[in-house]
Amino acid sequence: MEHKHIPVLRSDKSIYWLNIEDICYSSMDGKRIAFHTKTETFYQINNFDELLRLLTPDAGFEKLDRSVVVKMDNVTYFDSDYGVVYFDKTVEKRSKFATVATGYIQKVKKLIGLTKNASNNL
Repeated sequence: MEHKHIPVLRSDKSIYWLNIEDICYSSMDGKRIAFHTKTETFYQINNFDELLRLLTPDAGFEKLDRSVVVKMDNVTYFDSDYGVVYFDKTVEKRSKFATVATGYIQKVKKLIGLTKNASNNL
């Protein structure tokens, strides 16, 4: 059987990949889910700031808007006119996209280069 791990927070707020086989029980601690092992209690990642500790630039993620973090290796096109990045090889009406805040547009151009800028190709 493959062991599954879930990202959780330690009491010091650091990220830890908890093996679900190590969970003795879980409970509610206020509004948070707690996972109890024989030696430690961990907490479910509950908000965007906590998630950003996991989805870091070292892991290939960049914050591109107030509540948007993108795995940059998956970006196929950037439309600087509309401020969006796409993930499909061919951009269509139904293509998935993520928004890019105005303050992050230059950052995206620098990270992906102008070769992926859809505004240059349309």
